[in-house]
Amino acid sequence: MKGKEKEQSLLNWMKSGHPEWFKETYSRQELLEVLLSLQDELIAQLPENTCKVKRITDVVDVFRCNAKRREMLEEKDISDLLEEVSCGLDEMQRLISSTISGLNGEKRVLNELKLIDSMDIEIIPNVSLFIDNYRCEIDYVVITNYGIYCVEVKTPSSDMFIDKRGYLIPTKIDNPKRGRKNNILHQCRVQQHVLKQYLGADKRITALVVCGNWDTDIYQENKSGYIETLGLGSLVERIQEDTEVMDFRYGTTEISTMARMIKNADMEVEFPIDLDIADIVQKYDDLLKMIFYSEDTREVFYIFILTSTFSKNLDTYFSY
Repeated sequence: MKGKEKEQSLLNWMKSGHPEWFKETYSRQELLEVLLSLQDELIAQLPENTCKVKRITDVVDVFRCNAKRREMLEEKDISDLLEEVSCGLDEMQRLISSTISGLNGEKRVLNELKLIDSMDIEIIPNVSLFIDNYRCEIDYVVITNYGIYCVEVKTPSSDMFIDKRGYLIPTKIDNPKRGRKNNILHQCRVQQHVLKQYLGADKRITALVVCGNWDTDIYQENKSGYIETLGLGSLVERIQEDTEVMDFRYGTTEISTMARMIKNADMEVEFPIDLDIADIVQKYDDLLKMIFYSEDTREVFYIFILTSTFSKNLDTYFSY
């Protein structure tokens, strides 16, 4: 920052320059773009980036090294704030990683679905439907001559299983109760129910839970009639199997009509950001001033705490 920009906090400067970072909801792709640009901006604020860090979690090492060199790590205010910033940046990195993983998993599934070429087919991505008190998001609705499928994509970094109550849980977790956050069975039931409201109660909707990673698996503890779990390699084969066991149900016109009904009812999928960006930026700004701009004397820091503003006689310490 230069000139008058020094008189603003980093948070106010970012809010004025990047209001898109402080929205409440985003599409999945928007969320990723916001997080990656925020990461770049925070890294750009580092006065000393001799290590050329590129990931936001590595920034904490730069803070810690400078604090250690200046013998500041023993100060409780600094060590506490360093820990808070570390937690915030770790949370941000997890959200970036999970968003990238989810998008990549959905792309892999779409590439597999495009290999189905032996029948008429409509592939509708990112469907969001609302009816009565139910709202559901479906990664893909697939309509073929022989069936209708709602495809839910999960892209775990390790193997997972669906327990007898329907919760999706990592196999490596010590206490399965801790993993019971996402009831995939209930999610698929809602998807089937809502789709039938739009397409007709007589329609048979098959729910497929597909693992978006080639190297991991999702399996069921107890088989359920509501859902089937598949790996990427079996998705095309599973849908094409119905050409052998199911009657020809839907012609080209009916497939197009059903696809149009879903697209017309579809709402844009928006995700709430599970991250307090303002809090992270503010604490990041405070930590910058505490470690990089306090130098050898602590007077500068205490003056800053008292005034909470950039003073002309502190320009040498508070310059971005």
